[in-house]
Amino acid sequence: MDGATVNGAERNVPLAGTTARSNSNQPWLEFGLLVDEDHPQDEWSLPGPKQLHEEIAKQYSEDQKAKAWSDAAEAVKTYSDEMINRWSREMDTLLVYAGLFSAVLTAFNVQSYQSLQSSSTDTTNALLRRISTQLDSFSINPSFVNSTRQSTSFDDARPPFRAPASAVWINALWFSSLVCSLAAASIALMVKQWLHELESGVSGSSRETGRRRQYRLDGILKWRVGAIVVVIPILLQLALVLFLAGLIILLWTLHGTVAAIATSLVGALFIFQFTVTILPSYHLDCCFLSPQALAIYSVVRPLHNTTLALLQHLSRLWTRSERPSFWHSDASDLSTLRALKKRIISFCNSRREMPPWRGQEHLVIASARTSSALDRRMAIMACKTTFTFEHLEDVEVIFSSLSPNEVAGYVRDVWDLYKRRQATGLASYQVTRSVMHLLLHALRHMLTVGPDARDEEWERTVKWIVEHHSPLPTFQPTSMDLQLTTFSILATHDSVAGSLALSKVRYHTGLKWSCSYSTIRNVMVMAELQMQRHRNIGEDPSASLYTYLQAFQIAIRGIVLVVSENSPVTPPPTSAQVDTILSHARDILVSFESLLRSQHWEGLQDTMPDEWKHSGPFLHFLSLWLEQFAILPLTTLANRSRHSKLVTEGLLEALEDAWARAQAGYPPQSAPPETGQTRVPSNSASAMGRIERELETLRAYVVYQRTFQ
Repeated sequence: MDGATVNGAERNVPLAGTTARSNSNQPWLEFGLLVDEDHPQDEWSLPGPKQLHEEIAKQYSEDQKAKAWSDAAEAVKTYSDEMINRWSREMDTLLVYAGLFSAVLTAFNVQSYQSLQSSSTDTTNALLRRISTQLDSFSINPSFVNSTRQSTSFDDARPPFRAPASAVWINALWFSSLVCSLAAASIALMVKQWLHELESGVSGSSRETGRRRQYRLDGILKWRVGAIVVVIPILLQLALVLFLAGLIILLWTLHGTVAAIATSLVGALFIFQFTVTILPSYHLDCCFLSPQALAIYSVVRPLHNTTLALLQHLSRLWTRSERPSFWHSDASDLSTLRALKKRIISFCNSRREMPPWRGQEHLVIASARTSSALDRRMAIMACKTTFTFEHLEDVEVIFSSLSPNEVAGYVRDVWDLYKRRQATGLASYQVTRSVMHLLLHALRHMLTVGPDARDEEWERTVKWIVEHHSPLPTFQPTSMDLQLTTFSILATHDSVAGSLALSKVRYHTGLKWSCSYSTIRNVMVMAELQMQRHRNIGEDPSASLYTYLQAFQIAIRGIVLVVSENSPVTPPPTSAQVDTILSHARDILVSFESLLRSQHWEGLQDTMPDEWKHSGPFLHFLSLWLEQFAILPLTTLANRSRHSKLVTEGLLEALEDAWARAQAGYPPQSAPPETGQTRVPSNSASAMGRIERELETLRAYVVYQRTFQ
């Protein structure tokens, strides 16, 4: 399998870039191809994780990184300032309206509440009735005046007072309206206090200030300050509705229990005020900051810290009676009381002291985990609020300051934003190109992870990036270089993502866009690695004829790009570079000829992708693969190459002999489709009829080269 009989002589055919060393400690040393981290750039190898990491680190200067962070912080600052200023102006307007409305409403309430109690005229009328009754009961004789009516007290003569139903409803509605108006004014005043606290200490657009501003902005979103701001005008509208309803009742009649309704509304207001005042003492990211909250915090903090210190001291005394094995035992292995004891001690030791009022925010932001998350949300917020081309480019620069895991989170957030914009028709072509370029940069950062550290999460993320990346037309060689080199590096990884990357490389090399010589070299190194990995077809279960032929096609396309007369390589390759490509081209072609001659062409249907195994006879697929991946690329090479005799008659004979043996081993009628099988693709079936003609065309080019060149 390692040698080939060419012109009657036995010859070893090692692939270019192979080495005799076999050291498993080299992470990129696979299947005989060296992809070493410390290999120089001019060697025939792909860049390793360390080399790729150094290249990315040098790609952007510190000034560029600082500018990118400053731009992101400035965008968040603009958004935050506009929102806070808008709310502040709205609160000012609502406070003026609430004051005027409450003043008008109070004038009505001063008159209406009197209908809920007896008036002085009622007492006067009762006294007059009593006097009249007594006068009627008098009997006058010459010697005396006698009253025949029994004397009654003043309270018995006065009838009980009962407020009319209309008066009760009017007062209930109007006093409720007054409470709503005052509640709106009170809440607006608290919002003004919160906004004042949010604006303090966030001047400038540095990275540290951006983190602080993003931290506070997260608090605004988490604690729904916007929803509270919306409630204030609703309360004022409700107050107006209540006032008008009472006014209508006044016009028709005058009647219920005003105190209970007003008390319930006032109680709700007090509960809200108490809640938003006490929350900042127990939630550091709560943005309900106000002077009242500061006063509560000043009382709660010393009580909390003193109590915590006492509990921790008692827990330390409590643990002295336990052995060290107590802390390494599971809760299920301990008695109920001892398990409860362990939970109480762990809880006391896990609690932290409350920091000072002004220092709590700094402690949270300064932690590594929180600062990284804030950086991520700040960059995403800059894209979310603007989603412009410039900020997407800044995210690429920001990637150089992040770990691969953080990059994965960034790119998923950006992609979610992009899909939402795309669904609403707001994603322009320029933005789409930027997002695809961003995915490619994210993939490069993921490839800086060493092979030993690539877990399942890494594979899922890389697979997601490759699946969502779509190639876009480009005439910039640097863009094509980035795509081909990145996908070539990933294609060396034995995974689903690696297979997808191999297909991407095959697609891009067929476009014949401008690229550099180093990119062609990287592509050919990857192709040689894949050919070496899948060489033992039929013997190695992991070897695939389909993958081998794809890699061969990619290698031939790379050769054609360099040695053709109208080479798209930019800048044009030097004679030394062309000689290097030709040397590897000969090794690749000889290796392919060796495979064709040594292959027995039996049992190869098991190497097909699973989704194709039951789609039709193997020979149909083999004819399509040989046509697309071998014969047509070799014909192009023989036709466009400036260098003669790359495609030899020996290789042509090996192709013809392999096709003849494959037809004998897999006759079309020997594998009819079974019931329920998918119909054979038309292009696969038609390839069997074309392959003979294409072999004749290839032979004509080979004969022409031998005769006239």
